[in-house]
Amino acid sequence: SRVYAQLGAKVADVRTQIDQHLAGGSVGPKDLITIYAGTHDIVELYRQYPAQTASQLIAAAGQRGRELAQQANRLANANGRVLLLSLVNVGSTPFALKEKAANTDTDRAALLRDMSTEFTRLLRLTLINDGRLVGLVLADERIGTLTSFPSAFGLVNIKDGACASALPDCSTSTLVTGAELATWLWADDLRLSAIGQNELAREAVTRAANNPF
Repeated sequence: SRVYAQLGAKVADVRTQIDQHLAGGSVGPKDLITIYAGTHDIVELYRQYPAQTASQLIAAAGQRGRELAQQANRLANANGRVLLLSLVNVGSTPFALKEKAANTDTDRAALLRDMSTEFTRLLRLTLINDGRLVGLVLADERIGTLTSFPSAFGLVNIKDGACASALPDCSTSTLVTGAELATWLWADDLRLSAIGQNELAREAVTRAANNPF
């Protein structure tokens, strides 16, 4: 197996990684390729507010989603088998809630939500989502369910990051007071805790097992 994942990677980085891989080799029907990106694209674009309007940023986020789908399509058209995760709503992250609390000009969490929604909308419209070459893992819907009904999943905190130490150096001995990785959804301002990651992993395994790859 090969891992190309990079801290802070954006859609453009995924494109570069695919370029580099295809330049030195190929993909085939026995290759299962997993892709998740978009969070850092949304944050990068959001940092341009208010110099860029909300409408401009939402449109730009949609373009990033389209570009990510095009990269998944490249691998599918090369006869690979792709699991692509939709973007978890950045507007539900601790980062978004802090931005909302710190700024009164507009609802910053709602802006991040709208950008995330447009990213995923155009991703889904562009993707070859035929179930044979590409399997779409609905990460946005799964984490959305957890944030809408936290108690049903044993969650007690969906608003704060559990880690007192920066990732990847966070462990069960370096949590903020009162935090538990089994009951807090977020590890830090943007990244899911173990329970959130496990939910996405289960969704991905189910999609891979049920798709006729």
